[in-house]
Amino acid sequence: RCRGSIQKLGTNVRVRVQAWDASSDSTVLSVKVDGHMNELFDLQDQLAEKIGMSLGVAESEGSTAESPTRDPEAYELFLRANERLLRYTKWDTNAAIEMFRDCVKLDPMFSSGWARLAAACVNMGVLIDPDPKWLEEAAQAVERALALDPNDPEAWTARGRLIWSPPHGFQHAAALRDLGRACEHPACPADA
Repeated sequence: RCRGSIQKLGTNVRVRVQAWDASSDSTVLSVKVDGHMNELFDLQDQLAEKIGMSLGVAESEGSTAESPTRDPEAYELFLRANERLLRYTKWDTNAAIEMFRDCVKLDPMFSSGWARLAAACVNMGVLIDPDPKWLEEAAQAVERALALDPNDPEAWTARGRLIWSPPHGFQHAAALRDLGRACEHPACPADA
């Protein structure tokens, strides 16, 4: 099991991660990194390196992923919006949509921001509010994400979910093709 926290005070950030073996309830690792918001991606790399060293995992050649955005404020909004999106309430989903919108205003080239905006709009339009505007916005956002990164697995997933919705007639074959495209991404567990 794993638990983490992020604390922010002004521009200072502290990230803690703790993992333990659930069967023995013993701590496997405890890692902390401190830094500034403008170093967010460096902190992420440091944290990954410390966790890898603690678990005895060697860093593979070329394993450092490119940051999804270089704008720390956009990334913070992205993370906060993702957390809201997990709650599936109208209020939280709407808050996530607003944060994703702000995120892509700050960095219009942030493909994952556009993809997650699409996913949030699909959630709103299919699960909460049947107003067609949500799926129209989802379609625009997913097309923007795919224009920026034609291999973005989040965008293909959002597109598959959009196509497999009541207003789109549950297009099974097309949705499965899009979800299959999402799984072609190197980070997909099916490729591991």
